[in-house]
Amino acid sequence: MLLTTGWTASKIPAEFFEEQKARCLPLNPVTESLLGIKAFNDQFIAQDMLQDNRLRMTLLADCIEAAADDALMEELLAHLMHSIYLEERLLKLCLDQDWLTADASEQWERDIKWASKVRKMMPRRR
Repeated sequence: MLLTTGWTASKIPAEFFEEQKARCLPLNPVTESLLGIKAFNDQFIAQDMLQDNRLRMTLLADCIEAAADDALMEELLAHLMHSIYLEERLLKLCLDQDWLTADASEQWERDIKWASKVRKMMPRRR
């Protein structure tokens, strides 16, 4: 959407976000229960964007390594730098909101607790 509008990431109009928020639909009951949320919320979206962005950075780095054309390498590098900047902003947001923690052992405990909850909700095989 941003590519077709000509907006830059720092100059996105507030109306864009309101429109996107209005499009958010409730999740089905199983997904609600597994995720512990009733609709896509800021935490879910930010963490999903972090995960997607990390994959994007890996792919961009692989493409830069394989590219032979200088112009293509520069374009890919610009995209990689943008992704690094996005990663920094998303991490700061998640840390500030306490959706993630900088303490690896505490984050591990949170992740294990969530995984345990999901496992308990899955039907048992006989």
